[in-house]
Amino acid sequence: MQAMATILIVDRNPNVRKYLKRELGSEGYHLLLAENCREVFQIINSNTKFDLVIIDPDLPDIDETSLFRKLQGLRLHTPIVIHTLLADCLTHCRVLIEAVLIEKDGNSIERLKRVVTDQLQRLPSSEASQQCG
Repeated sequence: MQAMATILIVDRNPNVRKYLKRELGSEGYHLLLAENCREVFQIINSNTKFDLVIIDPDLPDIDETSLFRKLQGLRLHTPIVIHTLLADCLTHCRVLIEAVLIEKDGNSIERLKRVVTDQLQRLPSSEASQQCG
């Protein structure tokens, strides 16, 4: 299931998006990329299916609290991995959602890959690629 999983990567920084695309793509994942909230909700509203979201909530067109409230309201039942600077998250993430936090640093990619694998393995096989459909 892991190699067939689709991951939505959301980050305002194009270099981070490219890096995660390269690193996770080499693991066999299908990847969708978004740079802002508008693109995230275009993907969700188009009923494009994905199995997991990796998101840095520091987006240019929405504050973190509003973003998490919107995501909670959708009840996607999709694992969310917050990939951000720890200081940013502690300052801005006041709305609790079920998510895994991975701090961005020079060595976070291996931790991120392990968490992605773990979260995808927890999904029932019947739910894979059907989260937003």
